[in-house]
Amino acid sequence: MLDLQKLFAEQVFAKITAAKEQKGMTDIALIGALADKGVFSADITSENVKDSKHRNLYNDWRNGKSKSYLKMIEELAEILDTTVEALTGIIVIQNAGNVLTNSINESANAVLFINDSAENSLSKQELELVATYRKLSIRKQAEMIQYLMSLNEEA
Repeated sequence: MLDLQKLFAEQVFAKITAAKEQKGMTDIALIGALADKGVFSADITSENVKDSKHRNLYNDWRNGKSKSYLKMIEELAEILDTTVEALTGIIVIQNAGNVLTNSINESANAVLFINDSAENSLSKQELELVATYRKLSIRKQAEMIQYLMSLNEEA
């Protein structure tokens, strides 16, 4: 069975590694930058991270022993001069006064999350709508959302 969480974590780590290498950072420099942001205990800084229990953290990430980088994704994006969206492949669309404020990213890895709990179960028609939505390009998805929001304003 396909482990989507593991696959997602591996893809995110690969993007973190690529961004780190593009920036010319060493593993320990990245962990040190996280320490300076206060991600670890207050007594750990970039100067003493080599002597801390966190010195091998990047190797633990690489070897799949830890996925704690997922909890630090915002800090990592900032350190690596990129975005959470670029590292995760998830596009966050925020609705501010019925205007989509996020830029559209033509990523084949964009993800749509639907909370399908018992109280929010989707009808067959709603599932068909979601299936159709997922087949569209990111740009067409955004157009569809804007259109649906305009319909909602008219109601």
